[in-house]
Amino acid sequence: MSPSSALSKTKQKILAIMYHLEKKNSSPYGYKIWQLLNKFEHDIGSPDIRNVYRHLSGLCELQYIVKDSSEDPKDAPQRHIYKLTDEGRSFTESKANGVLERLELSMR
Repeated sequence: MSPSSALSKTKQKILAIMYHLEKKNSSPYGYKIWQLLNKFEHDIGSPDIRNVYRHLSGLCELQYIVKDSSEDPKDAPQRHIYKLTDEGRSFTESKANGVLERLELSMR
């Protein structure tokens, strides 16, 4: 089984959120991804933020995303900015496009 066929729905949603944020020229970081995932998954309850960070680590291991940089915003903890790799972007456009379409509809 290839890594792309083993991606959970949550990982696919995270990739779709990151793709959406990058299209809007917004920096994807863990807390922001968690907030949008909560909005996207309002029907199943709030995902635990720790699980979001585990999914982000897993996506890094699969090389679908990379930690791109860090920010130190005033009055907030340090943020790790994530970036889609070419493989992550390609997966999202080809295999997670249904998730991406639902996400973009929910963000309107």
